[in-house]
Amino acid sequence: NGIPSVTVPHPNIIFVQEFGNLPLLFHENPREVLVINSGAGGLLHELLKYPLNKVDYAELDPLIIEMLKKYPSDLTQGELGDSRVNLINLDGRFFVRTTSNAYDIVLLGLSNPSDLSANRFFTREFFSLVKPRLKAGGILAFCLPGSLTYLSSDLRDLNACILNALKKTYSYVRIIPGDYNMFLASDSPKILEPDPDLIFERITKRSIKTDILFPDYLRYRLNESWIKWFDKSSSGATSQINRDSAPFAVFEALVIWNKQFSQKLTHLFDFFKYTNVGCAGTVIFILTIVIFLLFRRKSWFVKFSVGYSIASSGFFAMLINLILIFSFQVYYGYLYHKIGILISIFMAGTALGSILMTRALPKIKDGLKLLLQCEITIILFTIVSAFILTSFMEGFPYIALLFAGLFFISGFLVGLEFPLAANIYLDKKSQIGQTAGSLYFLDLAGGWVGGVLGGIMFLPVLGLFNTCMLIVLFKLSSLLFLARGRILQDRCP
Repeated sequence: NGIPSVTVPHPNIIFVQEFGNLPLLFHENPREVLVINSGAGGLLHELLKYPLNKVDYAELDPLIIEMLKKYPSDLTQGELGDSRVNLINLDGRFFVRTTSNAYDIVLLGLSNPSDLSANRFFTREFFSLVKPRLKAGGILAFCLPGSLTYLSSDLRDLNACILNALKKTYSYVRIIPGDYNMFLASDSPKILEPDPDLIFERITKRSIKTDILFPDYLRYRLNESWIKWFDKSSSGATSQINRDSAPFAVFEALVIWNKQFSQKLTHLFDFFKYTNVGCAGTVIFILTIVIFLLFRRKSWFVKFSVGYSIASSGFFAMLINLILIFSFQVYYGYLYHKIGILISIFMAGTALGSILMTRALPKIKDGLKLLLQCEITIILFTIVSAFILTSFMEGFPYIALLFAGLFFISGFLVGLEFPLAANIYLDKKSQIGQTAGSLYFLDLAGGWVGGVLGGIMFLPVLGLFNTCMLIVLFKLSSLLFLARGRILQDRCP
C-alpha cells in the first residue's frame, strides 16, 4: 500500500529508540516481550539491549523476512540472528488468540489504523485478547498519529475512539503525546509512577546506550504540561469506541487522508461522519413513498418492483460479501490467501441457486409470490448473520465451516432470484435481450452502491450490525413494492 514497513539500514532513530526503550523502562524488570509487526529494522535492536530471556516476533508476511535476509545489513543480521528472537510467521492477533505464553511487554508495531486490516489491532476486542497474555504488571504499548502543535478534530477523534477502547479494557493508561502519541496500558498502577529521573536511573542501572534518551530530553518528552495540553486539545472528542464490528478509526484515518490529498471530498466525508442507520432508514422510507406515488400503473409497477428487487439483491450480494470478508479477516488475520476460495464458494451457491430455479420455472404459477418469499428469506438470513457475526462468532467451534456456509447460502439466495425475475419480466412481453440487459444493469447498479459506500461509510461509520440492518431496510422496501405489484396483478390479471 505504499507505506514503508521496514527502513534499513538507517531506521527512524527517534521513533525506534523511544518506542523500543520507553515501554521497557516503565516496567520494573522486563524479561519476555512480544512484538507484533514491524520489529525488524531497528525496534528489535533496541529491545535486545536489555537482559531479556525471549522476544517473540510475530510477522504475518514471510516475504519481509526473506527480503531482509536476501539484502542483509549489520542491523537486521544482528536482530534476526540473536538466539533470543523467536520469529513467528503468523498474524499477530491470531497468535495472541492461540498462544498460552505470557509477556511483560507487548509492543504493537503498527501505528495507524488506516484500513480494515490494520484496524483490528486497535479495537476493544484486540485489547481484551492481549490482556490475559500480560503478566502481572505487564504493559501493552503502541503509537498513533499525533502533534505537539495542533490536534484537528479528526486527529483528535482518531486517538479518542481508540483511547476509549483502551480505557474500557485496562485500569491504567498513560499517554506520551508527541508527533506520534505513545499509549501505555496496564492493570498495574505502577505504570503511572515513573518520572524522568526514575527512567534515566533505570537506563543507567541497565547500562542502556541510546542517542537521545538523556535527562534533559526525558524531562521535555515526559513533561506533564504535554499531558495537560493533550487533555485540553481532546476536549469534545468522540465517545465512540473503536471495535471489530464498528471500525470508526478507519473512517477517521480516511478523513484525515482525504483532507491532506483530496480536499474536494472533505464535505462529503463530513456528511458521512454523522450518518446513522436512522438517517439511512428515513431516506429509504421517503424514496419508497415517492416511488409508490409515481408508479401507479400496473404494467409499469410490476416490472419496476421486480427490477427494484434485483437492484436491492445486487446491493445485498456486494455488501454481504464485504461484511463476511471483513469478518473473516478480523478473525483469521489473513485474507488474500483464502479470498479466491471464499468468492468461489459464493459463486458456487449462486450457480446452484440459478440452476435449481431455472429447472423449476415451468412448474411455477405465481412468480411474484415466490419472489416475495425469496426476499423474506434474504431478510431473515441477513438478520441471523448480523447476530452470528457480532455475538456468537468468537465461541463457535467450527468457524471455517460457518464462514463457508454463510458465503454459500448468500450466493444461493441471490442465484434463486435472477431466473425468477427474468421469467416475470418475459411474461410482460419483454424481449430477451432487453430483459437480460435491464436486470444485469440493475444488479450492477445495486452492487456498485453497496461496494463504494460499504467500505468507506457503512462499515466504518454504521458498524457491521447496523450495516446488516440497512440491508434489511432496503429489502423491506423491495418487499413492499413486490407485495403491491402482486396485489395489482391479482386485481387485473
